[in-house]
Amino acid sequence: MSCRDEEDIQSGQKSWPQCEELSHTPYVYPDCRHTMDVKCYMLNEYNAGRSQVPKCEQMVDYVPICEHTARVKCWLKQAYQRGSAAQFVCPVKQDIKLPRCSHAAKVSCAENIQLQSWQGGEVQRALVIASCVH
Repeated sequence: MSCRDEEDIQSGQKSWPQCEELSHTPYVYPDCRHTMDVKCYMLNEYNAGRSQVPKCEQMVDYVPICEHTARVKCWLKQAYQRGSAAQFVCPVKQDIKLPRCSHAAKVSCAENIQLQSWQGGEVQRALVIASCVH
């Protein structure tokens, strides 16, 4: 770099050349504290708030209201917890007895939660006797 370039940088007429090397320190996501390896110039951009930081892609455990553990991306867990994403649908399948008829069924956890709120009673089995009409 020439002395003239350094003078222009100091006066603000030019900026430092963009460093394309891997940063010595990773970017640290402020909410989850996970880290991401980035190029040196991007670390400065992210820390200064001049560039959109990619969402944290680390896989983490999420425990929804049904208490089954699911592996999801960190940014998605944060969105579920804030309520800013579509509601989490638990993929776990459960063997249950249907509330109206007591037949066995395999349903998703979300469906099971809905069925547990059933307020009606069990359907009574009826004995049908055919009438003889001669």
